[in-house]
Amino acid sequence: MEVLNKKERIRAFLLFLLLFIITMAMVVLAIFFDFQLPLEQNKLLKAENQRISKEIDFQLKYKEHMFKTKHLLDSINLEGQNSSYLQQLVGAELIDMQKITQNEPQVNGDMYDLIISLYLDILEDKKKLRELKNANNTITELKENLETYKTELESARKNLLVLENLNRAK
Repeated sequence: MEVLNKKERIRAFLLFLLLFIITMAMVVLAIFFDFQLPLEQNKLLKAENQRISKEIDFQLKYKEHMFKTKHLLDSINLEGQNSSYLQQLVGAELIDMQKITQNEPQVNGDMYDLIISLYLDILEDKKKLRELKNANNTITELKENLETYKTELESARKNLLVLENLNRAK
């Protein structure tokens, strides 16, 4: 006994199979794109991570130079220090700091250049402070001399007044 609707059953089965394949293809494509996009994001994030790591390494090198320069600037006006030699060392450190900012193309140098310029200002201020310290000692000596000269002038005025009185009395 043969089935009467064999053609319709085969056609319905093929239609079901086609729809099943289309549905499964959509599911597979959705899964593929779901996994494909995070791979692209991972590439971007890895590149960003490498850039940030390089910048952190650069900042650590720069920080070492900053602390060394700060230490030199702090000791430049201490008693018994060779200030001109320390000034040269500070200048050399600032030049090194400038070179490492120029060698790093991905670093925005504005902030680092501003730090270098602030250190140069501090160096100039320290130099002026040393000069003013010497001027302060000179001012103190001149004030002492002024007091001495005032007393001598007062004494000379008294002697002059006495001499004038003696000249009038004659």
